Amino acid sequence: ISLEDLEALIQGGDIQLIDVREPSEVKGTGMISKAVNIPLGQVKEALLLPDESFQDRYKAPKPQAHDHNVVFYGLGPIKSEAALQLAKKAGYLYARQYSGGWEEYSKKSKA
Repeated sequence: ISLEDLEALIQGGDIQLIDVREPSEVKGTGMISKAVNIPLGQVKEALLLPDESFQDRYKAPKPQAHDHNVVFYGLGPIKSEAALQLAKKAGYLYARQYSGGWEEYSKKSKA
């Protein structure tokens, strides 16, 4: 999705945004508003967790496979693309990625 689409989803409150960077990366920069940090190496396992276990671990409701508002992002496009492929294999067929990532968002966002 584009930066404009991402900002519209965030402002509308209709997004389940997943930051797939490592916690050490996030600590140094922060995250996009409303994002949940699930490092790339945990994405597949996280999406297969029972809803309650996901909530306990990530302090956010678990996205459901049929949801159309699941968006992955990383620093740039590489990790988010990998996360998107893992999600699709786990049945999240409508998941998307924000390929501009933190690099683009931190430079251009108006949100």
